Amino acid sequence: MAYPFGKYDQLFVPEYNMGAMENAGCVTFRDEMIFRSRQTVAAYEGRANTILHEMAHMWFGDLVTMKWWDDLWLNESFAEFAAHHSSVEATRFTDAWTGFTNARKNWAYRQDQLPSTHPIAADNYDLHAVEANFDGITYAKGASTLKQLVAWVGEKDFFAGLRAYFAKHAYGNTTLQDLLTELEASSGRELGSWSEEWLQTSGVNTLRATFEVDGDGAFTSFAVEQSAHPDYPTLRRHRIAIGLYDLVEGRLVRRERIETDVRGERTEIAELLDHRQPDLILLNDDDLTYAKIRLDEQSFAQLVEHDMAFTESLPRALCWGSAWDMTRDAELPS
Repeated sequence: MAYPFGKYDQLFVPEYNMGAMENAGCVTFRDEMIFRSRQTVAAYEGRANTILHEMAHMWFGDLVTMKWWDDLWLNESFAEFAAHHSSVEATRFTDAWTGFTNARKNWAYRQDQLPSTHPIAADNYDLHAVEANFDGITYAKGASTLKQLVAWVGEKDFFAGLRAYFAKHAYGNTTLQDLLTELEASSGRELGSWSEEWLQTSGVNTLRATFEVDGDGAFTSFAVEQSAHPDYPTLRRHRIAIGLYDLVEGRLVRRERIETDVRGERTEIAELLDHRQPDLILLNDDDLTYAKIRLDEQSFAQLVEHDMAFTESLPRALCWGSAWDMTRDAELPS
């Protein structure tokens, strides 16, 4: 949907007490974002991300506004998702999803494993609760879950649903169900159960690959097993990519990638039967879902031996994250 307001100004305000604010047609920023000297690439990327984040609020927040603070997560999560998506598609910062994985998503994983965790769709009964929920769950886990929703319904159908949602509810107030209704219509996916699993529960799932190979090194079985912390036992449905990486001239190069749905404790992956076992198997390739990933023994050995020698930055970030999670959970091979 085209930009809905008559103008778009950006004001850089001295002594501003927030990072930025998405007033309709007039976004305000701290004046520190006008750099006085040369900065790191990360600083330029961060500024671009903030600008895009606030621009996204012109649609999610200004054109269509949540009815109550319970849907605060959707307002901020959409801006997070849209900023990173736009960075990749429209700026020189084409590795923006790597930064999202390293900084934002790992923030969500940390906060989601603390006693203070809460569902994304929190019960914001007063303004004190609202202020307490401007956190890594609302922003980072929410955006990670929204990225998973895009994968679950498909990017084309997701944006078709958004256009219908904005057209129907322009200059009005909505709930999450209004958005899900349009996404169900555009994609054909039933999203009520998805919403309950992802938005009304806490905790992070763990995914691992289990497989067998024959004498020629081909898979005779391949499955993805899912587990959850006993305090937060929900097993969610996930749309994931599985990447098969081979060592080519000292670098780990993706040979093949498949996308599949994962449900329950164990999901058989028939698409990989008879495929040759790669040097490294990466579940959640491209970081589509929100879950901790366990590396199999051979894959981890390849990472250690070849110093995470991927040709791309995102799988490297995912494997570093997996190694950290395995260390934190006392599952790292000795």
